Amino acid sequence: MITVTFYSYKGGVGRTLALANLAQHLVKKGKKVCMIDFDLEAPGLHYKFSDELKNNFEFKNGLLDYIDYFTTNNKIPENLYDYVSTIKFSSEARFSIDFIPAGNTHKSDYWVKLNNLDLKKLFLNENKEGVLLFLDLKERIKKELNPEFLLIDSRTGITEIFGISISLLADKVVVIAANNEENLQGAKMIINCISNPEIHFSKKVPDIIYVISRLPYPEKTEENYEKNIVNKIKEEITFLNEDKITILHSDRELEIKESRKITSYPVPKYPITFDYEKLFKILFNEVFTEKESKAYKFFINALNAETNQEQIKLYTNIINLKPDFAEAYINRGIGYRKSGDYNKAIQDYSKVIEIKPDYAEAYNNRGIAYDDSGDYNKAIQDYSKVIEIKPDYAEAYINRGNAYNKSGDYDKAIQDYSKAIEIKPDFAEAYINRGIAYYKLGVYDKAIQDYSKAIEIKPDYADAYINRGIGYRKSGDYNKAI
Repeated sequence: MITVTFYSYKGGVGRTLALANLAQHLVKKGKKVCMIDFDLEAPGLHYKFSDELKNNFEFKNGLLDYIDYFTTNNKIPENLYDYVSTIKFSSEARFSIDFIPAGNTHKSDYWVKLNNLDLKKLFLNENKEGVLLFLDLKERIKKELNPEFLLIDSRTGITEIFGISISLLADKVVVIAANNEENLQGAKMIINCISNPEIHFSKKVPDIIYVISRLPYPEKTEENYEKNIVNKIKEEITFLNEDKITILHSDRELEIKESRKITSYPVPKYPITFDYEKLFKILFNEVFTEKESKAYKFFINALNAETNQEQIKLYTNIINLKPDFAEAYINRGIGYRKSGDYNKAIQDYSKVIEIKPDYAEAYNNRGIAYDDSGDYNKAIQDYSKVIEIKPDYAEAYINRGNAYNKSGDYDKAIQDYSKAIEIKPDFAEAYINRGIAYYKLGVYDKAIQDYSKAIEIKPDYADAYINRGIGYRKSGDYNKAI
């Protein structure tokens, strides 16, 4: 796992947006990514994914809650997943980012916890509990979430959070600064500090990348404009490598409304996309082999393929180039399942599990394939494994409930649907499926209640009206059925 901290001495330089762009680009190239919002005083990373998180999204817990639990109970939280949210990309459902937000800032107790947080005490006490807490958190992320990249959005200025995110955790540090004296001198001071091995727990200096932010694009008559700026920075910060200095130009559209702009592969639509691509290559190029790069091009083509058979062929090409590419097996398995070839789908999901034994989604998909083929016992086993890995995975409870329903165990099905509703109270499908189980048990009044709740959540849910009508008819209330 490579940990990259994004830092700026001052705010307003595009630090968080740069992290968001690079995170999505890594995911689009098939890499598994986790992000942490370390900016506890002014968290904003989640706003860069507002389209994926939808309006008024609220996190249950986050980093502040994790720290607060430790300081309050003098022990590390048992379940890391209680503090992790998932960002899924609507246009590419196979891709997601594990995200540890700062916390739920909509709740007043967030600010109470922040006010009571004493990081100096946590780090300066005799047992150095703060050091152990964050080193343990990094290891838990590595082991339990298994990302290839951990991206951290650090607090501006010189704070305890800055120290944690850089001196304890970072393998690489991206320092982003505007082109003015205040930013330059602040960045210089920070880079001098980072370059001292003694401040780092591992005694190893992280790789430092310097980004000049929000420069206007030069006119043709200003050929040396950017070169002069880079030279000034090299003179001020003598140990910066020239190939580790890059530019993020200003973008008029971003000044009006922020959005991610590294998403226009294969032909960049925006000038700033080239800047993000260049920063991406400086940070991550050594991670990708020639075969991997070719495989990821196939991957993008597969996502845009028009037919199921074309997708299967492209994913097969990817697997031939990169036999350990779990997402290619997952997606080819989906293609096989759509084609009705459940055995091949199961083989592909099993291969994913062999590569990543705790990959909950692979178990869930294999369970669906077993379910489709009529092997409900194996489906139930796989859904149970999903729940073991991710206890709050509502869809797994729905799926296991469906398998219980089909195998005639309606009581267990009702328990699973009820658990899904407990996790996601507005889960219309859970209500309608629980209603079906109640109906099969002959408990028509409860079935009708569940169908009505599904209709309340989704007024255009035609199947819910059909099922409620059947429930009314069985109860003898023909007018309501009609």
